[in-house]
Amino acid sequence: MSVKNYQVIFDELFDQLFENVERKGITAQSSMKNELSQITKKMSQLIAKSWLPDGKEIKEIFLYGSQKDIQKMLKDNGIELPELGDQPTEIRIDWDTFYGKVEDKTIGGEKFWEWTIAYPPRPYYDVTDEELKAWVNNDDPKTTVPETPYIPLTF
Repeated sequence: MSVKNYQVIFDELFDQLFENVERKGITAQSSMKNELSQITKKMSQLIAKSWLPDGKEIKEIFLYGSQKDIQKMLKDNGIELPELGDQPTEIRIDWDTFYGKVEDKTIGGEKFWEWTIAYPPRPYYDVTDEELKAWVNNDDPKTTVPETPYIPLTF
């Protein structure tokens, strides 16, 4: 899959998110899309970093951390999930996908936004340490997706 196709998938994910948010009566601002694209990039870079030999502590939190541990790790790495209306936010780690999502949920009459962070196993034969390091260190704000589809995009 080319970077261009990967960007198309990324844009489709954002469109779905904003459709869901606007159905709930929350007005999505264009600045929010840019903010979320940067959050998505940082999250993807954090996952890539956790796959490197020096990212073991991050990986442990993704795999075994509590909601509080995960939120602290994200905040410590410059990632703050935006509030979407007045509903609380929950974070869920999904090991079976390369794509994260945001969903409006109701359990036991309680409404909340569930942010699903994609955290699949590292594909050792399809992505090199050099590719991971290049993505982790990419600070170009115009580059919002990695060059390989084997590094997950997630919210």
